[in-house]
Amino acid sequence: MRPPTFYQKCRDQQWHINHLEHQQAQHIEQIRNLKDRLAIETARQSRVDANITYVAHKATNMEEVGGDAFLLRSRFFSLKDEHSN
Repeated sequence: MRPPTFYQKCRDQQWHINHLEHQQAQHIEQIRNLKDRLAIETARQSRVDANITYVAHKATNMEEVGGDAFLLRSRFFSLKDEHSN
């Protein structure tokens, strides 16, 4: 078998370069998408945490809340369940 010619080596090298550039572009796009998803999830999580903290504070002061204590406690546990999923 004959060794590859200069032209064949250049062609193969160019194919590999194009392949690596294509993979790099895909990875950059994937990183961008993951960053967007992380930002959305972080914002959603902070809203849930704020709701849980507010409801937990209200639930600990049940004497002051009066008849709404049961509603607050059930809201607290439903938010806590959403938070754990």
